[in-house]
Amino acid sequence: MVNRIINRKGSIILITWYSICSEYDIIISGGDFMKKYNFTILIEKDEDGVYVGSVPALKGCHTQAKTVEELLPRIKEAIELCLETEDDGFFQNEFVGVQQIEVVV
Repeated sequence: MVNRIINRKGSIILITWYSICSEYDIIISGGDFMKKYNFTILIEKDEDGVYVGSVPALKGCHTQAKTVEELLPRIKEAIELCLETEDDGFFQNEFVGVQQIEVVV
């Protein structure tokens, strides 16, 4: 699935959702250049049953919704807004995997 978004600055942002396991390809075009970003999205379900999506590579980039279907467009919008305001750039870590660990205290 590919969505095309034109942000407030007139840049075109193409976002491709690969799977629920959370990778986006983000292509930003503005003027004579295009940049392609691949973001890992973390999706969790909280104690109230609300889905929370966050982008570890973008500080403060997160949102929530009652369903995953509602969450996806919201996280796309959050990424767009974070990219518009990101001044210092960002570092994308390589996604390795997710594990749960049990700790007894």
